[in-house]
Amino acid sequence: MYKSIFKLFLTLLVLAPFGVQSQSFDKNFYACNNGYATCNQSLLTDVQKQQVHQSALSRNYYACNNGYATCNQSLLTDVQKQEVDLRRINSELKSNNSLVETNTGLSGSRPICAENGSCYGDISNITGLPKTTHVNGYYRKDGTYVRGHYRSRR
Repeated sequence: MYKSIFKLFLTLLVLAPFGVQSQSFDKNFYACNNGYATCNQSLLTDVQKQQVHQSALSRNYYACNNGYATCNQSLLTDVQKQEVDLRRINSELKSNNSLVETNTGLSGSRPICAENGSCYGDISNITGLPKTTHVNGYYRKDGTYVRGHYRSRR
């Protein structure tokens, strides 16, 4: 009986460091995969290194897409660069529109440019007056859709 307990004790003593080591490798992989400074890349397997690299690329894309200073544009694919640029341009347009709406007294519910491309303040070709009245899109009786637009006041 004592021999079996002693064998069990020796087995646990020998195998225990492997369990601890496995946990430390798991913690290291977690740290590397999430971009933590405690990461030790030399402890990763080749598969883990690939996963960590993909995670780093995903974090970088997220940073670029949200305008964070940690963005590294050189790591983006061409498609990702286009998406980031479009998002930045749309964001700038929205902020510019809100500035113009504030300056012109427009309410926030009306866009500065309408669905059909006419914008607040454009000069009407027909009346020669500025377009200042917003018209929401609507359906005619025959079912055709008329896009939202601005018209001049008469």
